[in-house]
Amino acid sequence: MNNWERYFGTPEAAMRMEVSMLRDGRRFRIAVSECNPFTTCMFESRWVRDFASWGEYQDWLNAEYDDGTIKWEEDAR
Repeated sequence: MNNWERYFGTPEAAMRMEVSMLRDGRRFRIAVSECNPFTTCMFESRWVRDFASWGEYQDWLNAEYDDGTIKWEEDAR
C-alpha cells in the first residue's frame, strides 16, 4: 500500500485529510494533516508531513506507506 492509497484511497479516508498550500514570501510549503474522526472538534488534527515542492509531495504519495513496523538493516545495528 502506498501513501496515496493509505491517506486518500477511499472517500472516507480522503474526508479526514487536509492538504494546505502555504506561501511565506518566496517560500512555498505543502502541509498534510489528518483530522481525528472521533472528536466533535474540527480543529484537532495530526500532522503527517510537510513538503517544500510539488515533486517531493508526488514522490511521497507514490512511496510505500511506512507505519513503523518496517525495520531496515541499518537500523538493526
